[in-house]
Amino acid sequence: MKQRFQDLMLLLKKDRKYQFIILVAVITMAWALLHKPSSPMPPKPLRVKPAPKTGAPSAEEGFNDLITAFKTDVVTLKTQVSEMKNAREGDKKDAEEASARMAEILKTVLTRMEEKNSADRAMAVAQSQNSGSPVSAESVEDPGDPNSGMATYNNGADGGTIEAFKAKPDFAPAPPPAPAQQRTAIVGTGDHVRVKLIGAVHASTDGTPYPVLFKIVSDVRGPNDSNLPVGEAILVAAAQGSLTDSRALFRLTSLNMAYPDGRRNVLDIDGWVVGEDGIAGMEGKLIDPIGKAIAAAGMGGMLAGIGEGLSAKNMSVQSNAYGGQTISLTGSEQEYAAGQGLSSAAKAWSRIVEQRVQKLQPMVEVLSGREGTAIFSRSFKIPGLIEAYQLNEDSYSSVD
Repeated sequence: MKQRFQDLMLLLKKDRKYQFIILVAVITMAWALLHKPSSPMPPKPLRVKPAPKTGAPSAEEGFNDLITAFKTDVVTLKTQVSEMKNAREGDKKDAEEASARMAEILKTVLTRMEEKNSADRAMAVAQSQNSGSPVSAESVEDPGDPNSGMATYNNGADGGTIEAFKAKPDFAPAPPPAPAQQRTAIVGTGDHVRVKLIGAVHASTDGTPYPVLFKIVSDVRGPNDSNLPVGEAILVAAAQGSLTDSRALFRLTSLNMAYPDGRRNVLDIDGWVVGEDGIAGMEGKLIDPIGKAIAAAGMGGMLAGIGEGLSAKNMSVQSNAYGGQTISLTGSEQEYAAGQGLSSAAKAWSRIVEQRVQKLQPMVEVLSGREGTAIFSRSFKIPGLIEAYQLNEDSYSSVD
């Protein structure tokens, strides 16, 4: 009873129809209690009318419907599981039958192959006995194409054929040829070579690089007195003058060489050049325009002084009481004009010399034909050089 009351309360909370019915009943009872008739009337027996039936199911009916639907779903699932189980058993049975048929086929094929091999060996032995040359049964090969390693047999009355692979004799495959050893010419750090300067050098001391060419006149020397002939290759370098010791410093940039077979190759390198005295760079002649500039400036100052003296000789200066000066011409006008012109020209000359001196830079002069030693500061490879020597052994000396 308690459970039904709880279900009824839950139904009232969720179903609007029952809520509306209860609300109408409460309003009717309240109106009947508050509006009594003026004349007393005999009490009438209270009749309770049954609640009108609505489309909403009760709680018990809903529960019964849920149980019925669940039972229906369970029966459906059982049916599906049973069908799947039957299908699985059928597939398993089909697989077993297929495996049995395949095993029977393989057994038949092997039996026929064995019978055929026995018949061929017996026939070969019989032929050898008739011909008088002994031939063992093991030396008889199966019929068929010897190149493909397969034998062909009849497969019953349907006229089909069965191809079976023969076992070929075991043999060790020939090993692949060893790769040819590649030798690469390498010029390492510290390797050196004798070079000869091509063309004179005027190396500026302001840091501007000056292009220089050297010709290699010996083999490249390395550790353990190893030699690497590179022919008369050309070295390109950048030169800079040193004002302190009057030397031209060189930095190697490129190597241009020709192989014995005529091919050319240009490589980026790095290094420096040592002179005949073993010091970095080559000693040269310092060309410094400072002497000429001083002489020109002195000449300009002397001419300006001569012109001013000649002008002062032909003029007088008088001072008055107020501190002012009065300049008057007392001599020859021609001499005065010549002195002024000479002084102005000398001053203009001095200004031009000063501007020209600012643009002049000292430089170190090194004449062509000088020899030195080029030292490589960075390792590099010369691809294809050794192969070219091997093809043209008489071109240069051998490589150590």
